[in-house]
Amino acid sequence: MKAHEFIYDYSEKRDFSFALFSDLHVDAKHCQRDKLQKALEEAYQERDAIFLNGDVFSCLMPKDYKRFTLAHTFGDRDDILDYMIDYVAEFLSPYADKIKIIGMGNHESSALKFHGTNPIARLCRQLKDSGGDAKFGDYQNFIRLKFRHGDNDSVRAYNIWMCHGMGAGAKRSRGALEWDLVYSRFDADLYWMGHNHQSEIDNSGSYTRINRALQIVTKPKRGIRTPAWEETISVREPEDPYDIKYGEERHGLPVALPGYGVLEISLAGDGLKDRLYLI
Repeated sequence: MKAHEFIYDYSEKRDFSFALFSDLHVDAKHCQRDKLQKALEEAYQERDAIFLNGDVFSCLMPKDYKRFTLAHTFGDRDDILDYMIDYVAEFLSPYADKIKIIGMGNHESSALKFHGTNPIARLCRQLKDSGGDAKFGDYQNFIRLKFRHGDNDSVRAYNIWMCHGMGAGAKRSRGALEWDLVYSRFDADLYWMGHNHQSEIDNSGSYTRINRALQIVTKPKRGIRTPAWEETISVREPEDPYDIKYGEERHGLPVALPGYGVLEISLAGDGLKDRLYLI
């Protein structure tokens, strides 16, 4: 687990917004790259920063006996992992200066375990060539958004617990029970996961405490789960051969349409207000 801090000046600007993406699977054969590119361009133009929460890669390589098939080979090269990293770096290069953190996902962890190299660490380094300075994140991270007012001591902070996700997601609850676990273990203003290709905003959590004035106050705990950009089901013509599709055969639950989350923060008066939604 790592903690990362990003500082913004609100002396002249009081409204900020952040794009939350996960599960891009840019190098997957069935990644919806046209839609993803359009969404990233929109986020780049309209948001102050872009955060990526794991599974930027699929990293399906011949030794991945769980998922790899010849029909889904990304490139006909021996240096396939190098090719994947170069491809993803080029794909993300137009947005490099606004990508602030890239977290690990289970696909990148698998590449590290079986191939001895970390695609996310290498991607962060390569994006520097395009003017980026993305932080290399863990599977779990805390992000602190710190807002300063010029050179004075007025500081406000907003904390995000960012984790790629847990397990495969229950087939009936679709991972809804995971929120209870993270709400009870971590303290943050926002909890963010991806991984199971679902899309939701959870408002089921809260906690009660006393403040400095000895008042009892209850604050909400909210979570967001961002969806994936890979097509899970392949559509074939009647005469086409059957290509083995791991997600189609074993995923076991419906998945959400591609999209991303938006966190808006407004520094009004002496407080801080947030707004969260999915696009």
